[in-house]
Amino acid sequence: MRRWFWRTTYTGHFTGMTSNHIRAAVDGVVAFAAGDHTALSKLATAVELPRNFNEVNPLVRWPSDAVWGPGRGMPVPREARLRFGREGAGAVARLYPKGSATDPANRVVAPFEHLVSLREALAGKTVEGLQALLHLYAIPAEALEEGLATGNPAAVLDARWAILLARETRFVESMGMTVVVS
Repeated sequence: MRRWFWRTTYTGHFTGMTSNHIRAAVDGVVAFAAGDHTALSKLATAVELPRNFNEVNPLVRWPSDAVWGPGRGMPVPREARLRFGREGAGAVARLYPKGSATDPANRVVAPFEHLVSLREALAGKTVEGLQALLHLYAIPAEALEEGLATGNPAAVLDARWAILLARETRFVESMGMTVVVS
């Protein structure tokens, strides 16, 4: 069930699908949850799956209008999940407020207090005592030091992107899919 959810989500399986096909998929999921373990395989034969159903492209542009965007590779601490549930995409803030809105490495779901601390660290105001928080949000301390020394946020964002991509790749592979970098 979990694998089916993530495969259909990551591949955009339902994008452009007719309401009848979506309804059939929901019926199949309900039947599966009720104990009919053949329901999903019947559904897979009834609804043509794309050939690349096991392949996922890495997130290189933040799709703020996409349902799956916020879930891809984003470290979301427990306390931030409620905020995301209430606010949806509005809970996804920029690490660098004047930075790119479409760069996934510049996006973060965090409680307000964490966001303030992260932004202060990125501005060089204080880093002391924030190592665990930086680690939680995939911001390597050495990249932060380089970014502060050069005044260039790219050092931080590039390093963070590499971590997010590695996390997403591990997750995607755990679902039986492959990340394909084109």
